[in-house]
Amino acid sequence: MPDLLFFYEAMYYVAFVCSMCLNSLLLYLVWNHTEKTMRAFANIIIQTVIVDMITSGVVTFSQIRIESANGDIFEAPGSSLNKYVYCAHSMIFGGITNINFWSIPIQAIYRYIIIVKKKKVTFWYPTMMFAIVTLDSIVCGMPLTISTRFIGGTPEEAKVKNLPFWKDRDTSNFCLFVARTWQNLLFMINMVGQQLIAFVVLIWLTSRLNKVIRDSKAHLSERTLAMHSQMTKKLYTQAALPGFVSILVTIICGLCFILPDYYGGFFLLLFTPYPWVSVANPLLTIFCIQSYRKAVINMFYNRPRSIISSDVSITLAGSNMRFSGKSTATVAPATHLSVPSLLNT
Repeated sequence: MPDLLFFYEAMYYVAFVCSMCLNSLLLYLVWNHTEKTMRAFANIIIQTVIVDMITSGVVTFSQIRIESANGDIFEAPGSSLNKYVYCAHSMIFGGITNINFWSIPIQAIYRYIIIVKKKKVTFWYPTMMFAIVTLDSIVCGMPLTISTRFIGGTPEEAKVKNLPFWKDRDTSNFCLFVARTWQNLLFMINMVGQQLIAFVVLIWLTSRLNKVIRDSKAHLSERTLAMHSQMTKKLYTQAALPGFVSILVTIICGLCFILPDYYGGFFLLLFTPYPWVSVANPLLTIFCIQSYRKAVINMFYNRPRSIISSDVSITLAGSNMRFSGKSTATVAPATHLSVPSLLNT
């Protein structure tokens, strides 16, 4: 019977396929179904999609495994990439998930600059923000990577083998780093700190933006107000799963210090939400943005997206002629033409 490790590995590949499909669909929707009021945010959504795809690929083909025993932390990937990344799994996995997490507050920053500061944001602004988060993750993760070493064929491998879950499994590709060191402390503080700062930035900027929108409500069209409402809902819902994951990061960091000895395999369960973040992001974007949601519904039911059918009745002034029936075209106003019932479009 397949065990926990089999389902853990299979879950990553299922999440990868779902992420690629949903993000490809979102790219298509952004390109073909973005309304005029949403066009200013198309670039940042596209960048987020690209980050989600990269994250999904890295997370899937690293499939980090963490174990803790007697104050030591062991890490290993779930693929043959081990020989190419030289015990850098924690830095790569943690860095890419933080970069993915920051895509949400970066969208909030993008909106704040455009709407509140009334400045044009070039394509490179959010790219530079992603680059800063990436550089910070590398700088704070590199000391830990340098201090980490392989345990295959060393006495330390016995510590993992003594955990019943790993007793009959290959543990030669595990690496070791000691929990109570400044390198590990720096890495963990940076991981948790980045996510905490990201939450503060998201909530503070979005609340400031919503206040500006409320104050200007009388001067904004219903479409514009609806668009901002959809974007705010999207950002908050997208932050829910990463927020839960950030809590797990704190739990994982704490357990690495306080678990002296146990059965093993528990950390696999704690890491299961990670690959699904890149699935939730495009799914929630499609669900929260009305034009994308309608486009998907029309695709699912095979409806033409640009045809609006409605009963109309047109009377020509000064004439006894009357036409009534179905119309799929827009009727332009003209002299001596009255339209008793208008379409709400």
